[in-house]
Amino acid sequence: MLVLGLEASTTSAKAMLYDSETGVLALETESYRKGPAPAGHEEGMLDAETAYRKLMAVGARAAKGRPVDCIAVSATWQSLLVCDAKGTPILPIMLWSCRRAEEISRQIGRNKEQADRIYRRTGAVVNASYPLFKLLYLKKEGYDLAGLRFCGGGSYLTKRMTGEELVTESMASGSGLFNGEKRGWDTEILSALGIHETQFFPLGSYRDTKPLAKEAAELLGVKQGIPVVPAEPDGGLDQIGAKAMEEGVMTFSMGTSGSLRLRTDGPRKSKTPGTWCYLAPTGEWLSGIGTSGCTNCVDWVKEKFFPPGTSYREIEKSCRLFDSAPIFLPFVFGERGPAWANVRKGGFVNILGEHGPEAFYYAVLEGVLFNLYQCYELLCEVNETPHTVKLSGGVLHSPVWSAMCADLFGRELEVVSQKHSSVLGAVALGLVTSGRIRSVREFRALPKEEKRTIVPGGNRGYYMERYREYLKFFHGSLLQ
Repeated sequence: MLVLGLEASTTSAKAMLYDSETGVLALETESYRKGPAPAGHEEGMLDAETAYRKLMAVGARAAKGRPVDCIAVSATWQSLLVCDAKGTPILPIMLWSCRRAEEISRQIGRNKEQADRIYRRTGAVVNASYPLFKLLYLKKEGYDLAGLRFCGGGSYLTKRMTGEELVTESMASGSGLFNGEKRGWDTEILSALGIHETQFFPLGSYRDTKPLAKEAAELLGVKQGIPVVPAEPDGGLDQIGAKAMEEGVMTFSMGTSGSLRLRTDGPRKSKTPGTWCYLAPTGEWLSGIGTSGCTNCVDWVKEKFFPPGTSYREIEKSCRLFDSAPIFLPFVFGERGPAWANVRKGGFVNILGEHGPEAFYYAVLEGVLFNLYQCYELLCEVNETPHTVKLSGGVLHSPVWSAMCADLFGRELEVVSQKHSSVLGAVALGLVTSGRIRSVREFRALPKEEKRTIVPGGNRGYYMERYREYLKFFHGSLLQ
């Protein structure tokens, strides 16, 4: 059986052709930013038609006219697409990274009682990344929300591919507009916005497959009418693809942003809003936390501090333990966990005249990890310490950074050997809906790879001392 997994991530379109007997046959990826930036595209914004066309293009390259049996879609959580009454987009997709709602989020966040009420009802923290606050921003800008329709980028792609509307409960649970415990849109929050649940796509699950429409079939070069598994969130799918659906197994993803997630038997929330609590695609619960700064910060320091064409490998040849390196606050792209402070800014402190580009690069690697370790401590406080941590993402391309990570966390990190585990999670749902496997827990990605771990090297004491120094500046950065 051939399953075509399609993913609209934050920065690129991805496609994987997977054979249930032999494993991955093809993998294609293309940045949305290849060539001139499309009209309407700015930081955190993506033209909906561009996303659709790119996804179809990489899907066609992966399928290569082969007899695909099923398509499964993955997309980012926390995106918002505003459409007119007929369902035609009137604005670009506002991704989680869109920061337009920062000011209004800041205002709401000052009201601790209101912020806590939103968190308890929806599992979402007051932050500009959520569609709830994007809608409040648009309302403040003069948009008449009552006459519009709303969906996420992934749900819109499902509609473009099938002609039918549906948003999964898992995808909706990451919006700040959905009450996970009641399994429905939060009517109190919608009422405060002046909108109604009928302005959103109907709710469903991954089992509500839709037939592939003629246009999408022609663009992909596959048969019309094959089942399409509706878009599920990449974060939830990553948990499936990484084989982390058992309790006590934490996924630790270090990509453009950073995230840590655990599957739980019920909703779990921190004493004060910090960790998020959403539904998994399978209907179970996920407890997690994320950061805005990760490999994007590393790309940033490389671009700003080193000559064009310098490779990461060249830079990391001179990486070492810098006792006097600057401390980096990794919030140049905003802050999410652990404090979700919309006003926090990033930068370097403790700079000396002797510091060159290598010291700043090292400080960025360290600062990103310190922010993630803060999140790890909070997640453990809410859920207890996981017995297994599965590491994935761009960090694995850097032996230096991976070793630093294991040292700071003071534990073995199990490498997620299969790349693009969120797309594999979508493939797993395709196999379930097609009856090839009974549940996602039966899914074992092929070809099978040997288990690999990253072992601490004995420098935890050094990193914990640096971490305590980082915390001083972290807690002081909002006291200006």
